[in-house]
Amino acid sequence: MSIAGRLSRRIREPISCMWQHKGVVFAVIAMGVSVAAVGFQIAAWHTQREHDRLSVMPVIGFSRILSPLASFPLMGLYMESCGLGPAKLIDATVQMPPTQQEFYELTGPTLGSGRPFEMLAHLVREKYEGFPDIHYMRGIPAFLPAGESACLFGIAPTADATSISILSDIIYGLRVTIIYESLYGEEFTRILEPLLDGPES
Repeated sequence: MSIAGRLSRRIREPISCMWQHKGVVFAVIAMGVSVAAVGFQIAAWHTQREHDRLSVMPVIGFSRILSPLASFPLMGLYMESCGLGPAKLIDATVQMPPTQQEFYELTGPTLGSGRPFEMLAHLVREKYEGFPDIHYMRGIPAFLPAGESACLFGIAPTADATSISILSDIIYGLRVTIIYESLYGEEFTRILEPLLDGPES
């Protein structure tokens, strides 16, 4: 047999073998396509989930307001939900600096958790007779929707200059910690550090 004939036979034999077992070959190919399709579906699911997670990511911010504004009807300390999704609030803690000696001696470094602003309001009323009505966050609300704010501790803008000065000293001296979650159960912590020199720092 010529060289060309032997080569032709060597090529035909594997092809003939594969054709005889074409059912097995097709099954293997179909299985590979199915596995690849499942892989693509899983990757697409993970991509969509990540997109959904980021599209509702909550972010908590703080504002100290000492003059009346349309969006902040009270003067005081505000918490704002400035992310894309609602913040599920878990806990709030207020720490008093040693420079606020009269409060620090009564409470220690921390005003507890859950209702710390109610405790702070009680202390302020006891210390400053005739202090204006205090508006504060009574416990932790379930959710703070995106784009909304909540007054943590404040007074009406009609307060006298002395009361506003006292309020300024208080809210600039606080260290506030807010723990919150996203709709996907991811936990975040936001901390407001004190500015002991006040608004001029």
